[in-house]
Amino acid sequence: MGATASRWRDPGLWLLAAWGALVAALGFPPAGVWPMALLAPAPLWAAAVPSAPRQAAARGFAFGLGFYLSLIWWIVPTVVRYGGLPWVAGAACLVCLAAALAVYPAVVAAVCGWVGTRRPAGALLLAPLLWSGAEWARGVVFSGFPWGDLPQALWQVQPALDLAPWVGIEGVRLLVAGLAVAPAWLLLRLGGRRCSPLALVPAVLAAGCAVGLWLVPQPDTGPGTRIGVGVAQGNIDQARKWDPEYRRETLERYAQLSRRAMGDGTAGSPALLVWPETAMPFYAQDPGPLPGRVAELARELGVAVVFGAPAYERSADGVEYRNAVFLQGADGRRGGRYDKVHLVPFGEYVPLGRYLPFVKKLVQGAGDFTPGPEMLLLGGGGDVPRLGPLVCFEVIFPALARSHARRGTQLLTVVTNDGWFGHTPGPYQHLAFAAWRAAENRLPLVRAANTGVSAAFDRRGRLLHATELGTAAAFRVELDLPSGPPPPSVWLGPWLGPGCLVLAALGVFAILPALRRAPPELSETTP
Repeated sequence: MGATASRWRDPGLWLLAAWGALVAALGFPPAGVWPMALLAPAPLWAAAVPSAPRQAAARGFAFGLGFYLSLIWWIVPTVVRYGGLPWVAGAACLVCLAAALAVYPAVVAAVCGWVGTRRPAGALLLAPLLWSGAEWARGVVFSGFPWGDLPQALWQVQPALDLAPWVGIEGVRLLVAGLAVAPAWLLLRLGGRRCSPLALVPAVLAAGCAVGLWLVPQPDTGPGTRIGVGVAQGNIDQARKWDPEYRRETLERYAQLSRRAMGDGTAGSPALLVWPETAMPFYAQDPGPLPGRVAELARELGVAVVFGAPAYERSADGVEYRNAVFLQGADGRRGGRYDKVHLVPFGEYVPLGRYLPFVKKLVQGAGDFTPGPEMLLLGGGGDVPRLGPLVCFEVIFPALARSHARRGTQLLTVVTNDGWFGHTPGPYQHLAFAAWRAAENRLPLVRAANTGVSAAFDRRGRLLHATELGTAAAFRVELDLPSGPPPPSVWLGPWLGPGCLVLAALGVFAILPALRRAPPELSETTP
């Protein structure tokens, strides 16, 4: 009991929680003071290395809790406004999610403390591997939630994006973590702790690898054709979106915006229009005047249209509802459909809902969807390139875009409805992932959002155009399509995360005999 009270009085807990909150608020979009992200783990590692494991874990948890509470606070107004929860319950949802995510830095800090009290240099050698492996696990365990990954803060730092086609976002994360060892080592020395310069090896290796990859020419996915793409951002009020009386008005707004994106119809007009997620609030697969109007508009403008709409599949067990993306050909004929594969837990479905019927979705305005069967490409015939559709949160998962890249997609199309976020940092944080999906796959990317931010990126992940949040807008952009094979990151990236965990485990196993022989230098109550 006394030890617990003493741990709560540890000033390191509060300082690290404040540091985590500051990094999240200023280092990540929209503030974008990205150097803070490069330094983010350093104070935690410096505090964990001389601490006993339980104290180090508490410090890691405090850092993570402060970080995630500050980063994803927009969850509260989302579940309150659209889920109908009281503010107290909404705040409880945020705290529970932040606490679950904070477990990952807590585990990393605990291992650093266990090793560091005996071998400080060994702990810093392992820290980048532990951090990178834990962040990979956070992106895949229990559906995954990689929001707040350090590279997310570097989405407009071109030297970082230029590393992505070689090693993917996982490799960039590892390099960033390696560089963070240097300030952690310096903090230890300034605090009067002895730590061998051998601990700086990860920082030296990370800097050397980064410079080496920058000097090598970018992996070439081959010069392809150039295509014009138009984007329509309807800015449809989420509260009115599913009102049957408002459907015709919604469709006509997108028709007007599409004409604006097409321009005067002369040379250079888009060959493809992209509308947001569930832009059409009706079952577009059914015959009727509203789906017919979409086909008529495609023929009128002479352009293929990619748009989101709900869909359904009938089976012996009943009806399954899907969050779908449709392709309407320029001739008015349907060109295919992709059903969202990775759904949002408690937003689009309830995990284990069959066994927990009393648990309800936090966002009641969204449908109760079933995931699609597989990743599918759209288009690939006539003037329409091979399109790799991603729906909303699917863009935050590298594996999904890589699946498209391996299948030979030429253009990533992200349709999303960020109206749930409101005017918060959420839409800007969400946008950052699109830059990484473009850069690591060397694919152009177009993003259509209902309320913003709609955007276009080139094959290096450079932002070409972005709309304002909360406005109706339309734009067109010219994009260079690839023609060659995907870059090395498509094959290497998936192995780096689990590989870091394996290497960290091997490192701990290698120094385990030394850890058993050496007594700990500090007690658990050491500040």
